[in-house]
Amino acid sequence: MAIVVNEVHGKSEAGAIGADGSRTVTRQFHVYDDAAAVTLDDALAAAGLPSEPSEGSAGDTVSTSSGNFYYWGTRSFQRVLGHDDQWILSYEYVASVSEPSGGVENEKSGGVRSVTRGAYRRNPTPPDPNEVGGTMEDIGGEPIDSGGVKTSFVHPQATLTIRTFSANEPEISDFEDKVGKRNNAYYQGGSQGAVLFVGARFSKNTSINMWVTEYEFAFDSQTYHADQVAKTGAQGEVVTAPIGDNTNGSTAAVHVYWVQPFETTDFSSLP
Repeated sequence: MAIVVNEVHGKSEAGAIGADGSRTVTRQFHVYDDAAAVTLDDALAAAGLPSEPSEGSAGDTVSTSSGNFYYWGTRSFQRVLGHDDQWILSYEYVASVSEPSGGVENEKSGGVRSVTRGAYRRNPTPPDPNEVGGTMEDIGGEPIDSGGVKTSFVHPQATLTIRTFSANEPEISDFEDKVGKRNNAYYQGGSQGAVLFVGARFSKNTSINMWVTEYEFAFDSQTYHADQVAKTGAQGEVVTAPIGDNTNGSTAAVHVYWVQPFETTDFSSLP
């Protein structure tokens, strides 16, 4: 007798939701042959389902009232106890954020935090978002340093994390040349030069059989991540001069300019 394959209850609507929000449904097949023992390889070959995923694309697709579920290769098997001619094959389908075409969907999270920075001037002329390095042009503003020592102040900084999901393993080369650089055009709500790509990391989520990549960004639309630097003398000391009525002998940096350590680049390949 030929090997017989039966799917239990057809394409079931039953499924599961993991703690991380991942959704799965499982298709189960019974494979048996009353006339002879069946090896696992023979059972898998006989089932012939579902179609296997290929590079960048899902395999079989199941449509349910909860949406489409895709097969990415996760399956399990068991031999029916006491029967060498019967197998139960289970195939896991994922409500994958990656469509069969290999597209990617994103998740975002963000917030605003306070960071402490040092400054020589309050209300200076803002830096040019395109400028990299320093022009030595005085930034103006009100002196707030003490004898050439910066005064600390609280500076708001917005942060954004973008998580992408993909069937393909990410390549470090996809983003390593952009880490530590700023956007050269409007990006994710940030004006030109305001968004700094802090870094990225990736790992494989085995529960959904997909690669998860996290991209981290910092936003600064006030100083564009530039730093205030004071002119120094031959010995490296900050050049200072008396300020105000100088009744208490107070001094401040004479010349302050912007230094921008972060270059700009094209972020169009980032999520």
